[in-house]
Amino acid sequence: MTVATAALVAPPVATLLPLLALAATFEAVYALHVGVERVGRYLEVFFDDSWEKAAMLFGRPPKAARIDPLFAIVFAIAALFNLVPLLIAQPTAPELIFVGGAHALVGVRIVFAKLTVSKQREIDRQRFLALKREFSHEDTKSRTL
Repeated sequence: MTVATAALVAPPVATLLPLLALAATFEAVYALHVGVERVGRYLEVFFDDSWEKAAMLFGRPPKAARIDPLFAIVFAIAALFNLVPLLIAQPTAPELIFVGGAHALVGVRIVFAKLTVSKQREIDRQRFLALKREFSHEDTKSRTL
């Protein structure tokens, strides 16, 4: 993508279009992961799903490979490689600050997403438990009326 946009835009700024594609793809992966986790928490809370409980208890076996469902390292490396044309083009200070800053923001977003996704499972579980209590409270009220 950088080569394709380089024909239309000066090289330092040409890295922004591939960076935008990387960021958008990362956001899609992040949204899919959070959505799948949320469905799992819903099944666990509302359907007392044994499969979901077993999957949570199973966790990661001691000698198993680590899996990054967000592909955070891959996206971070791709963003770093996307900086190479910027550095080769000998950018001016404003170009370096603007384009480098955009890359830094994508890096910060990847780190932030990685940190928040580890807490999301319990947040969703607690929210669904609260909703379940609320639903059962409403059912009890409607039966007494």
